[in-house]
Amino acid sequence: MRPRIKASLCTGCGLCADACREGAISIVDDKAIISPDKCLLCGECIPACPEEAITSHEQGYRIVVGGRLGRHPRLARELKGLYSLEQAKLILWRLMHMHQTAFDQGVRLSSLIFQLRLPTTI
Repeated sequence: MRPRIKASLCTGCGLCADACREGAISIVDDKAIISPDKCLLCGECIPACPEEAITSHEQGYRIVVGGRLGRHPRLARELKGLYSLEQAKLILWRLMHMHQTAFDQGVRLSSLIFQLRLPTTI
């Protein structure tokens, strides 16, 4: 969920900032402000607000690709944005198709993604 603050309803109580595990919300001049660079779009701040000053501006799925565990672990990369269910299915299909067409025995999808230097949008 992409949260949005209605400044006119915000009392600056700080409960939303307390609920945010990423520290993406700060209280400035008795109003909550969301830092988009820190926000992970989890939506935990929304039910924490007793004034209902925070609403969901946009809902969808976050997609991370290319991570793996094992002897050579690698963190996945997040595709920027929120995606609808239909978009997420299409991205999954494209990734599976890419892996099938470029398949070499023993090459993992995460290796293929990093070899091809896929953009953070598909």
